[in-house]
Amino acid sequence: MRALVLITVAAVLLAACSPLGGGGSAAASLARDQSFEIFEFSRGSVPSTLDPADVQGSQEVELEQQVFQTLYEPDSLGRLQPIIASGAPEISADGLTYTIPLRGNVRFSNGDHVTAADVLYSWNRSANHRAVYGPHLVWPAVKGGAEVLSGVAPTLTGVAAPDDHTIRVTLVRPAGYFQTLISQPTAAIVDHRSVERFGDKVWWSQPDGLVGSGPFRMTAYNQAEFAEFAPVPRWWKGPTGHLTRVRVDFTLDQATSVQKMKAGELDVTAIFDGQTLNRVSADTQVSLVSRPGSTWLWRFNLDTGPFAGVEAGRPGRHAFSTAIDRAELVHVACGSDILCVPATGGLITKGLQGYLGDGQDVGARFDPAAARAEYRSWDPDGTKVAGLELVYVGKENEAQDVQFQLKANLGVSLGLRKSTLSGGGRAPSWSFFESAWVADYDHPQNWFDTLVTCDAAAVYAGCDPRVDALVLRADALPLDKALPLYVQAGRLYADDVGTLNIYYRQPVWAVQPWVRGFAARGQDFPRWSDIWIAQH
Repeated sequence: MRALVLITVAAVLLAACSPLGGGGSAAASLARDQSFEIFEFSRGSVPSTLDPADVQGSQEVELEQQVFQTLYEPDSLGRLQPIIASGAPEISADGLTYTIPLRGNVRFSNGDHVTAADVLYSWNRSANHRAVYGPHLVWPAVKGGAEVLSGVAPTLTGVAAPDDHTIRVTLVRPAGYFQTLISQPTAAIVDHRSVERFGDKVWWSQPDGLVGSGPFRMTAYNQAEFAEFAPVPRWWKGPTGHLTRVRVDFTLDQATSVQKMKAGELDVTAIFDGQTLNRVSADTQVSLVSRPGSTWLWRFNLDTGPFAGVEAGRPGRHAFSTAIDRAELVHVACGSDILCVPATGGLITKGLQGYLGDGQDVGARFDPAAARAEYRSWDPDGTKVAGLELVYVGKENEAQDVQFQLKANLGVSLGLRKSTLSGGGRAPSWSFFESAWVADYDHPQNWFDTLVTCDAAAVYAGCDPRVDALVLRADALPLDKALPLYVQAGRLYADDVGTLNIYYRQPVWAVQPWVRGFAARGQDFPRWSDIWIAQH
């Protein structure tokens, strides 16, 4: 074995040897030592927290998931598996009560046993922290969750522990996606003894305080520069993998990592744009690893304006959508058909549950001649879209390309305006506006209830009650039974052309041929315990 270094904002492995086996003197010394592997990871920024109740960004989650565990976690195929739980929950006939058995052998890294009391403490603490992201995503589904999140109650009344190895949860309504919710980072289990000993605000920044039940523990922390981790001795679940030390560097940038990749001093580098991809790929034998990312789209206002009405506005929406060459926009936006792919399979990102399949979105089939004919039939004198503006939130050049294509293919002249609203908000008067969505978790419910249903229409301008009815039924069912309903709803929404889906953006890593085990778990990041380096 030899020294291993990982570097980047999303994930980059740095190897202490070149493709031909060279390297610096320190690296060579480590390479000759067959007794350990060192893993160094640089994010280019200091994490604001590693407290599961408060983590917000994906970079923080990437570290947090190495230390903490939830009751259920996705496997390499994205399927939920029991971790701290000992099996699937027993669900009542009305779908409101979940009885979850817990393993009796789980221990925190400091040796403390994990019991139902720790689950109660962790979940109530998460809800009481009321962080913007995680708690508001998970706990509204639980009885008493809204009250805790609003600050009027101290505990989740819907969570109880009948004994040390059982958790009983009462929901406010049937939610077949509840297991997915409690697999989120904010539902990770922490040791109340450690939090209380070191202090609620700073415990996570202390090497002896950051205590979880995952395979790694923190051994050193310098807030401005680095953190170090090591495998948990005698981990409750067994082997922790090949690595004996992990160093997280907060100072290295991507430009440096790209240079080192080309020199053979990096094992993996994250790719953020087409130019970087070309630089890293040149003269190397890298493979590319990706995970599902986001959907970039333009939304139509189904309530007011020229595209209003599910039926009345459909010809106009369909004409606009089929007038757009998505392959051209991928080139403009990403400079690569690897970082981005044309969105032809509906609203849900390719690779996630509920994706309709390549080419299944009828509104994504580029046909400028048919689009112009359909548009002229719907708006023969051009008065319906007179004065219409394209309101964009991202890069101006992408919006300009949409503007250009609609002019060239439909003959319509539209204005262009940059949104000044924060947090992805919109004005009710907007008829055609840019948006994007990164799923919080891999379940169709997250897409439909946030972006599509009539409850979401207050933010995203209009809905189709027929889609709503299908989603309402699906939300109450386990995923295996719900998925056909979600797919049916997705096809109906695609036929409505409620959104003009442009491309799916996917995080990509360039991986040297000697790296093994570097793979995402669905939307989750690669786990340190899976990574090792082949001899080369």
